[in-house]
Order: sequence, then structure tokens, then C-alpha cells
Amino acid sequence: MDINTKKLKKNAFRVTKHRGITASRIRVPGGHLNAKYLGLIQEIAEKYASQVGTLKKPVNMLFTAECGKPMKLELEACNTKVSVFGASAEIAGKQPATVESCIKNLSKLGNTDFTAGKITADIGTNVFVPVSILNDLRRNNS
Repeated sequence: MDINTKKLKKNAFRVTKHRGITASRIRVPGGHLNAKYLGLIQEIAEKYASQVGTLKKPVNMLFTAECGKPMKLELEACNTKVSVFGASAEIAGKQPATVESCIKNLSKLGNTDFTAGKITADIGTNVFVPVSILNDLRRNNS
């Protein structure tokens, strides 16, 4: 059986009641399906149902923070790029932000359809990055 996946994917996925889970529909012209295809459909369902929740898409991130300039988070996933800006970065009073701490906070994607890919943080010297602002930048895009 030859399946045109572009036509199938175009309008044959629906969202279920469970967040992040999709289900494939099979469109049957005329509403009649030959019984010989039921075994194939069952085989496909069993093969791919075991991968539910494991097919997360990687998202690459670039975080930039320089004193006096708005903090910027660039995300790239599924051939799509998004940039979001936050508050202006300030000079650190006691504890400046580190690349490691920013990467750790950006990699928390929780129960989404994404997994952390390559994360890069470009932080100026002696810059304060509030975790709350970093989390807001991440949450507004994931």
C-alpha cells in the first residue's frame, strides 16, 4: 500500500485530551475500508504507539545579556526561528550570572514537545540575570 504522507500529514492529525499527545486519523474515501488493511493499521499503531512522549523536537537556544541592553533569547526548532527580548541587563551587585547557571535554567523545558538542543549563553562581564526573567523568556517561547 502506497501512502502519500504529505496528504496524510496535511490534515490528518488531531490533538487529544492529553497535553502534547497527537493522534493520527485515517481518511477512508467513501467510508469503506478493505479488511485486509486492518492488520497493517494495527501493526503501524503498535510500532509507533510505544514511542509516545519520546519523539521530542530539539530546540537550540542563544541567550545574550549585556549591561544596558535588553536580554535576548533566540530559539530555533523545526526550521523556525524566534527571538524574544526581556528587561535590560543590569550590573551585578553581588553575584554575576554565569554561563552554566543560564544554561541550566534554559534547559528546563518540562512537559513540552521539546528537548534542549545546543544552548549557548553570551553574557557580558559582571552582569546580573534574574532567574525569573530568564524563566519568563523561556516559558513564553516553549
